[in-house]
Amino acid sequence: VFPILSGSDRIVGFFEWTPENPGRLMLSRTGPALAFGFLFASILVALLLYRLWRSSSALEAGRLAAQHQANHDALTGLANRARFDEILGRTMMARRPYDQGVALLMLDLDRFKQVNDTLGHQSGDDLIRAVGQRLKALIGPHDTLARLGGDEFGIIHFSKGGLADHLALSEHIINAVGKPFEIFGNEAFVGVSIGIVVIGESDADRREITRMADIALYEAKSSGRNRAIVYEETMDELLQNRHTIEAELREALRRTDQLSVAFQPLFSRETDTVRGAEALVRWTHPRLGRVSPANFIPIAETTGLIEAIGEFVLRRACELGARHPGRTIAVNISPAQLRNPNFAERLFDL
Repeated sequence: VFPILSGSDRIVGFFEWTPENPGRLMLSRTGPALAFGFLFASILVALLLYRLWRSSSALEAGRLAAQHQANHDALTGLANRARFDEILGRTMMARRPYDQGVALLMLDLDRFKQVNDTLGHQSGDDLIRAVGQRLKALIGPHDTLARLGGDEFGIIHFSKGGLADHLALSEHIINAVGKPFEIFGNEAFVGVSIGIVVIGESDADRREITRMADIALYEAKSSGRNRAIVYEETMDELLQNRHTIEAELREALRRTDQLSVAFQPLFSRETDTVRGAEALVRWTHPRLGRVSPANFIPIAETTGLIEAIGEFVLRRACELGARHPGRTIAVNISPAQLRNPNFAERLFDL
């Protein structure tokens, strides 16, 4: 209550004011609705954040899965060629000169095609997986194992023992892979050839190191398979010679003036007379001169040219036999020719 005064300071009345708080009244009326709305909004935001988290997790899982697929072989789960090349490149960047502790091993299965053709592609896939598991059990914790494609594997091997340890690992691999594999109730047997390059001994880049390992692998397969060969610089010259002989041999098969057949007489001990002849292929090159069969026949067998050469020799032998009926004409047949299912038919066509 406030008094009202006149000009002479006499009280002429009183002013009474009862204060009201509309905000408090409005808050009391709208408070429950606001609290419910805030709670609803909080729940909605929480749901949105949860869905965003799930979407982000799914995207991250998808990214990791895609990255894994891009870097790993779908059949074996091992690193693929792209991942292997990446690790090999990093390893070579960190290598120390003349360090024999790191080596690249290139592996190729022997007789895998026969197993694949005999037991089927599913059995071939199971065999590849089983080989990968055996190899994985042999390597060290810092080593890298990859399936490079088909029946080819690669290993980056770290060792304190140098070349001796690399060779020891190769021996263990040959022994392990040489044991039988149980595939769908059948026993499958394969071997493995290995090419080895000690990385620290060369200043070559990744591609060159891989090429060297491939050359050593080729040498291992050419030397009888199921063995390990360490790369040497002289192998480059041998490989170049093989390529030269292969190219020139292809050209000789297209011509008629280089390949010929010599007939070595076969004598009968009982009658001391000639009873026939053995047909022997001969190659006279205009630049290389007389090329020994010991040099070009193995190359012809590995490149598939042996069938054309064998047919050429058989044709000449048949011609000689037709001119001398009753005589024995002997012809050397390559195992590669016998593996051709059409060999008998082509022989009778001659």
